[in-house]
Amino acid sequence: MDSTTMRMLAMMALLLSSLAMQVESKPSCSGKKFNKKDKLLAGNVASVLSLLQFQAQFALGDRVTKRLETPPVSGDARCSNKLSEKECVACLDVAIKDIKGSCRNAFSGRVSGNKCSIGYQVEK
Repeated sequence: MDSTTMRMLAMMALLLSSLAMQVESKPSCSGKKFNKKDKLLAGNVASVLSLLQFQAQFALGDRVTKRLETPPVSGDARCSNKLSEKECVACLDVAIKDIKGSCRNAFSGRVSGNKCSIGYQVEK
């Protein structure tokens, strides 16, 4: 095989692996929204999702939880034990982008799939 063919095969393999990381479900969000000017609350939501992604890659197959105070935001995440740490991070990355795109300023958001799931809720 020449180098061009090898490069094309490598690009196709990368594309297929990224498609495989797609989360199988659409985000579900609460209908209620918090004030978009509440930067602290939005920051805690983003922090909880990021911390959950970090924790989940080291706990494949197990559910991990995180809670931040003032204002209180909690969440949970899980990656299938069939994924590698890198695949877990990639799957949760897609899920977090889906949540941020669909659930902006929502009091709760979740994406669930067979490969990974992640969600948060603002506690009142």
